[in-house]
Amino acid sequence: FVLGLSGANSRVRRARVVEMLTNLASRRNIDWKRVYVFLVDERYGFQHDEDSNAHLVRDSLLKTLAKNGADFPADHFLVPDTSVSP
Repeated sequence: FVLGLSGANSRVRRARVVEMLTNLASRRNIDWKRVYVFLVDERYGFQHDEDSNAHLVRDSLLKTLAKNGADFPADHFLVPDTSVSP
């Protein structure tokens, strides 16, 4: 299964996305080792910043999966290289 995720551009919307991803990660009937997650949009220059969509997914979906003991391979989270070179 392939899951494409988009972030949000306001604090309220980002909070709703966090809630949705946390709830999704809490589902026990998903075989997470068969799921690939990728970002359909990302901000350039924010790869390690809390404003990035990658951070949003790591901090909500992936942390909740780990907390629940789900078997989600790290290489199944596909993140674009958004670093900006001078």
